[in-house]
Amino acid sequence: MEIRNQDYRLIDDGPYDAISSIGMFEHVGEARLAEYFHHLFELLEPGGRLLNHGISRPPVTARGSRATASSTTTSSPTASCTRLAAWSR
Repeated sequence: MEIRNQDYRLIDDGPYDAISSIGMFEHVGEARLAEYFHHLFELLEPGGRLLNHGISRPPVTARGSRATASSTTTSSPTASCTRLAAWSR
């Protein structure tokens, strides 16, 4: 097993049987999530596993309200709290 602390954009070897991305999701930003996930899935071998751990928020409800994630801004001021629906297929 190998553990790396490396920017996902700089990884060009592989394929890997498993990838864990911990705490990166919040820093990628909603506009680049497709690129982020596409790159991670390209690094996986067929049938490989991806664990993505990140803070998100539920989508806006019919009433227009949504839950807030104040822990994101407090624990990581450079992070954004992306809506789950923003990147779901």
